[in-house]
Amino acid sequence: MVNPNGTKTQTAGKLPEKVINRYNLKCSSNDVLIFPGAIKHIKKNHEQIFLQHCHHIPSMISNPDYVGQNPKTKGV
Repeated sequence: MVNPNGTKTQTAGKLPEKVINRYNLKCSSNDVLIFPGAIKHIKKNHEQIFLQHCHHIPSMISNPDYVGQNPKTKGV
């Protein structure tokens, strides 16, 4: 679970190997990190939604409904 009151970088979830392989991602780990500044931003703009659903974030990352790549940054 993402701690909505966390003040340190947290592991928000684990990206599935099939996503890493499909997009040929170069990463040393499949951990997806969320930084304190991102939590602050989300809470500022979407506090109630974030607080209601922050416990779903690891599941959404590990079992995504959709994965895509921005066509403007393809190959980057």
